[in-house]
Amino acid sequence: MKSLHSIRQIGLGLALALGLFISGVHGVRSSSADLAPISQASASKMIKEFKKAQATELKNFEKSQKSELRDLKSSQTAHQKEWEAKEKETRHVFFQANPGGPERRSYVKDFLDRRKVMVNVLKDEQVRRSQEQEVKKRALIEDQRGKLKEFEEALAKGEHPNNSLWPR
Repeated sequence: MKSLHSIRQIGLGLALALGLFISGVHGVRSSSADLAPISQASASKMIKEFKKAQATELKNFEKSQKSELRDLKSSQTAHQKEWEAKEKETRHVFFQANPGGPERRSYVKDFLDRRKVMVNVLKDEQVRRSQEQEVKKRALIEDQRGKLKEFEEALAKGEHPNNSLWPR
């Protein structure tokens, strides 16, 4: 029991130290009285870092969207192959039961129409997903612009910008 308690204390101590380290990285101070005015040189460095962090956030966002579209396409390809295999079995059964030409022609025509509808549904899903992603990307860019403006305004006043402005 005693060892479990000491392990918890060590864990809490490490968490506290990590929290202090992380807060020190972004300039979190205990009170606003501790903050010194920001020089022009450090302000320009902070803006440069901030823009770099925003660019990294946007790249990561685009990468995740690209991966999401790739996953969608592979799942659709698997679904299409599965559908084609089922249709092939059904077609063979139908052709064995109906050796005549007119029934086969109408069946093939219906099959081609069903395939065309399925392919169009899959394409529409890809287009819809791409459009949703574009809307999310534009929203992120607008959010970043607003945060950059707020960040620059705080620095122009000689204040430390709010840490919530930094990209995640």
